[in-house]
Amino acid sequence: MKQRVLWLSIFSVCVLILWLLGWQWGLSKSDWAAWVQAIGSVGAILVAVWVVQYQHQQNIAHQKENERQALRGQLNVLRFVFLTVFSICESCARKVGKNHVVWEVEAKSLEEVRHMLLRIPVSDVPDAALIMRIHDVADSLLRLDIVVLQLMEERSESTTNAIKEIISATSVIAATGLTEASTILKMNSSKEELKKDIELLNHREHSEKTAIEVLEKWKKEG
Repeated sequence: MKQRVLWLSIFSVCVLILWLLGWQWGLSKSDWAAWVQAIGSVGAILVAVWVVQYQHQQNIAHQKENERQALRGQLNVLRFVFLTVFSICESCARKVGKNHVVWEVEAKSLEEVRHMLLRIPVSDVPDAALIMRIHDVADSLLRLDIVVLQLMEERSESTTNAIKEIISATSVIAATGLTEASTILKMNSSKEELKKDIELLNHREHSEKTAIEVLEKWKKEG
């Protein structure tokens, strides 16, 4: 809009200057016709230049919008994965010390979410801190996958507490990653987009909890 006004202003000034010169020199009708033709040619050139610049700016704006949407999509994936890790770890922490817990299933869940995290292309991650967080969470999940299997047999209270601390530490790292991804997402989103993102994440979280509850019920019935 600003550039359009600028080009119109330049064209108007050119017309005014040519008109003043023609009036001062007392041009004939044929001379005025030549002036009008010259003005039209100048105007056509200015319009052509403006159109090229406008299209270039539109292309740049379109490319930036595509990059922003791609970034938002990647951040939402990261948020969901971090949230899933957090939820699984919190669930495991609550089950430590309880009877009839199938820890092979819990270990399998940890392994699956770790693979989910590692499948995210690092080149698509928009922030160095998030890249480090992905590696931190993946390493913690690898250790945790091994550790929780130790709970298949009865352990001393100190060992059990140590395992619970490892689970909680992984949960904290995942929560940190979730916060970091959410902060960057907020910087690259409109209020309406953020509202939809929150609704989608809440829906996924609810669906995940429902699925976990159903699995727990089946295990008890089995």
